[in-house]
Amino acid sequence: MPANDGTLINAPAPLINLSLYSAVPPATPSPNDIQIQCRGRQFGTRLDYGSCLDAFRTFPYGHSDAPVLIGRRGHGPYVRKLPWRLVSGDGRCVFDIVLKGTALQETTTGQEIARAAWKLVNECVRDQGGQGGVVSNIGMLSQTSSVLSDFTLAHI
Repeated sequence: MPANDGTLINAPAPLINLSLYSAVPPATPSPNDIQIQCRGRQFGTRLDYGSCLDAFRTFPYGHSDAPVLIGRRGHGPYVRKLPWRLVSGDGRCVFDIVLKGTALQETTTGQEIARAAWKLVNECVRDQGGQGGVVSNIGMLSQTSSVLSDFTLAHI
């Protein structure tokens, strides 16, 4: 696969195992509850699909359906402290996992975060011509969002 030209040959399957989704606790929102908004003007219009796939591959918890407590830095002993940034190897595509507004914590699964990120890569970057975007309503309380953007934009 050529680096950074956006061409994919035999694109790898996503890291998440969608068949495991049925094992996620019922209090976790279904994929229909999350909200995706492709917003090129705010998050970039020239994101490279291959670069964003690379950033997606950096998610360490993509196969986990175990609920974990995530929260703002400095506010508790969380499994994952937010904001959490995952960057592609070439530095051109970035995922930021953040809490909404004044929320301090959320319970979610690695699968749910990875699934939301996967939808952003495909629906905004691949299907909408390289746009960045945001997916919200992740987690049991719908307090978590994932933002996909061009690294050069200041958006947080």
